Amino acid sequence: MIPTLDDLETMARHAGEILRAGYNSRPGSASRLEVNFKGPIDLVTDIDLQSETYLLTEINRRFPGHRIISEENGLTEGDADDLWLVDPLDGTINFAYGIPIFCVSLAFVRAGQVQLGAVYDPLRN
Repeated sequence: MIPTLDDLETMARHAGEILRAGYNSRPGSASRLEVNFKGPIDLVTDIDLQSETYLLTEINRRFPGHRIISEENGLTEGDADDLWLVDPLDGTINFAYGIPIFCVSLAFVRAGQVQLGAVYDPLRN
């Protein structure tokens, strides 16, 4: 099964809802954002992981057997001809420090050629 642009837009918007809800839980707000380091200067937040879990679950549900490369989980094996590229929170440092410039990024690649892409900024819709 091949996704449509509507599929990517729907998934990006729902992941964006997760980011928007989590944005108010960053340090200094009423609730606390969980921030960890993947490397010396590479952050990951609990919101990255929530967004990615949603996206991977949806891709696997809607398009079973597709291969996925995601920022936090890495490679999910599948059909090499159908590949998803997932960044569940592009701009984690901005997000963690309260800078309102971040997004969800998704792309679908078929037989080595990018077919579809979606970048969604949840704060500006």
